[in-house]
Amino acid sequence: MCIRDRFFNIIATMFLTTFVFAGSATLSLTNFNEDAGSVDVYMVNDTPVGGVQFDLTGLSGMSVSGGTAASAGFTVSTGGSTILGFSFTGATIPVGEGVLFSVSGNPTGDNLCLSLGNGAISDSNGIAQDVTFGDCVSVGDNPVTGCTDSNACNYNPEANEDDGSCDFGDVC
Repeated sequence: MCIRDRFFNIIATMFLTTFVFAGSATLSLTNFNEDAGSVDVYMVNDTPVGGVQFDLTGLSGMSVSGGTAASAGFTVSTGGSTILGFSFTGATIPVGEGVLFSVSGNPTGDNLCLSLGNGAISDSNGIAQDVTFGDCVSVGDNPVTGCTDSNACNYNPEANEDDGSCDFGDVC
């Protein structure tokens, strides 16, 4: 086999490994306690995780503790809305699901939302995983206006404040 063919095989293997075998992770917020200013970040991952970096908005002055990140020996720090976690020893968070860590801070009045920002969730080789985020968590009195009557044509099951727009027409 010539050098060109070997080079092609190596490049093809790297390409397929990166795109075909890339893992995935889903992050969501659970156990929000507005009075205490705390929330858990829950992760489901199908590949061992070697590092995390993402944003959490809606809290200021954040601190992070516990969870599978602590169990794996990760060092986790925060700055602004960014949370960064990794292991100096190369440890990983195993495949599975559970509380990644608990976050405490001062609610800003905005909803709590996770986003990738400029970060990534990566495996032990530094390969970024596909990331999905759960819904934002509502803070305070954030009314959703709409028709709250389930018998109306334009009933909005997410509405928690009726705005008087209910339509009881003959054809829905």
